[in-house]
Formats: sequence, structure tokens, C-alpha cells
Amino acid sequence: MGIEYSSMTTANNNTRPLSPIQETIPKILLGYTNSSKTLEKSKYTQLLYTSTILPAISLRDYVQRLATYANLTDEALLSAIMYIDRGFNSKGAAITEFELHRLLFTSCVVSMKFLFDDFFDNEYYAEIGGITLTEMNLLEKDFLNRLDFRLMVTKKDFRRYRKGILNYIDVNKDLQTCYTLSQQSQLLFPCLLYTSPSPRDATLSRMPSSA
Repeated sequence: MGIEYSSMTTANNNTRPLSPIQETIPKILLGYTNSSKTLEKSKYTQLLYTSTILPAISLRDYVQRLATYANLTDEALLSAIMYIDRGFNSKGAAITEFELHRLLFTSCVVSMKFLFDDFFDNEYYAEIGGITLTEMNLLEKDFLNRLDFRLMVTKKDFRRYRKGILNYIDVNKDLQTCYTLSQQSQLLFPCLLYTSPSPRDATLSRMPSSA
């Protein structure tokens, strides 16, 4: 099924302005998936995250929608991309533009639930994401299983990802360079260094510092 937005738009006076990090992460993601257009969509239709049609809403507007209606923060978004690296890229899963919206959405929901004491229920998140409650529940379950329920993020890793995004903003790398770096490092997110957190790491923190 596709993502529906017939009665939900981000073009209104109540939309929340995006931070530089929130503006940049969709560009990095698209830089990776746009290079995957030659892949055959049929190879990936078994994934729960695959939409039958490309969502009409842009990934940038999708992130803005989550920030406006679900209080998505920089910390939650950064944790979300770490989760995707941990659960998908590290296991060799190919991601195309047909999976991108649902994958990022699910990761953000899991991240917000883990980081925040107060969060919404899945019925509300499903409405925000443009999917059904059943799909939301299935996506969340699959995503957590792929992570082996490892949701802790070290302060060291969090700062590495944040620094990588800020460096990307500073040097204003073009998308082709972005993809080349991604291929070289075998990371879904270029310019970012992923290291798997150790249970013995004393710096494990439920809410990583943005400092």
C-alpha cells in the first residue's frame, strides 16, 4: 500500500521550522537511494517497508510533519539514523526509494518512544505517518526484532553522528560525493562513523547529550 495524505498536509501556518540537522538528513538519505533507482523494485517487495507507489510527499516534508505533529527532535532523528545503520545497513539490506519513508518513519517512532517519557500511542503515530494501525504495529515489531531490541546509544557514537552531519552541512558536499563516500565506507549514511555499542560501555545513556 502507498502512504496516504489526502487530508494531511504540511503546507499550513502551524508547521514547525526544521533545524539544520532535520533539513540535512533527508538530503543525505535521498543521495543514497537516488543512486539505487536502477535496482529492480521487485527484488524488495517482500519487505514490510516497501510501498507499492512512491509517496507523493517529499522526505523533507515527511520529516517536517513528524517534527510538527509528533515532536520529533534532533536527538530522536539522529538516534533513528543510527538505528537504521545498526538494523539494516550493517546486515546488508538494500534500501530503495520505495522503502525510505516507512523505514525512516518507523525508526523515528521507535526512537521517540525510547527517548521520551511522554509519547503518543501507535494509533496517533499511524495517522501522522499515513499508514494503518495494523501496519504501524507490524513495522514496529519487525524493526525492533532487526535491532535485537538494542536501543541504547553511547554518547560517543551520538556525538560522532552529530559531528558528521554538522560537517556535511559545513562543507556542503554534493549528493554524488555523498554517495561515493557512502560506498567507500559501506555505510548507509556518508561522513558518519558507526560503531556498535557495548553493554559494558559506561557511557551508555538513555538520552544522549546534544553537547
